[in-house]
Amino acid sequence: MPREGPPDTLPQIFALTGTPGTGKSSAAALLSPRGRTSPFRVEEVSELARRAHSGRPYRGDPGTLLVDMDRLARSFPSLAPSGPTPWIVVGHLAHFLPVQAILLLRCDPEILADRLRRRGDDPRSVRANAEAELVDVILFESLETGVPVHELDTSARTPREVAAWVRSVVRGQCGPSHGSVDWLAHAATAPGTARESRSPGPGKRRTRVPASRRLPGSLPPRA
Repeated sequence: MPREGPPDTLPQIFALTGTPGTGKSSAAALLSPRGRTSPFRVEEVSELARRAHSGRPYRGDPGTLLVDMDRLARSFPSLAPSGPTPWIVVGHLAHFLPVQAILLLRCDPEILADRLRRRGDDPRSVRANAEAELVDVILFESLETGVPVHELDTSARTPREVAAWVRSVVRGQCGPSHGSVDWLAHAATAPGTARESRSPGPGKRRTRVPASRRLPGSLPPRA
C-alpha cells in the first residue's frame, strides 16, 4: 500500500538507496564534500537513527547497527532540516522512510560481489548481498511504497558520474525510470543464497558498518 509522504512543510526529501556496494556513500561524499558549501543536505540513515535514539549496536556484531525503522519513521519529521535545501537520506534502508522520491543504485551482481570482497566483507555477507541484487529485492521494496523510483546501473560508472545523475534527479532534470535493469536476463547463475539486510525482528533491520570507518559514538552505514 502506498504510504503517506512527508508533510508539505518539510523540504524535498530523497532516498538514495541500493544494495550494499552499489556506490551510495561514494556518491554522497561528492554531493556534500566536507568543508565546502553544498546545495544539498546529505545524511546517512545511521546518523538519523542515532539522533532519534532508534538504533543500537547488534549484540552479535559490533560493526552492525540494529535500526528500529518504525520508530525512525515516526521521528522523521522532527529530524528534517529547516529551509528549502533538498535533503538526501543515504543508506540501503532509506527507502523505508517517508520520502518524496527514491534514487535506486544497481550493480551487476558479479561486480558487486567483487567490490564487497575487496573491501573485506564477510563471505556470507557478500553472497547475501549479491543474491539480493540479483533478484531485485530493493527495487520491489521501493516500488511497494508508491513513491516515484529513479533507477541507475552503476556497474561501469564512476562515483562522479553517479553523483552527477543524483544531482540531475534532485533538480528535476529527469523523470522517474525503472525496469531497464534485469540481471536474471543476463546470467543464469550468481553468487549468494540469502539477503544481508534480513529483519531480526518486527520493524528492525541490520545496517552493516565497515570497521575502518568506525569512530567513537559514530556508526555510519555501508554504501
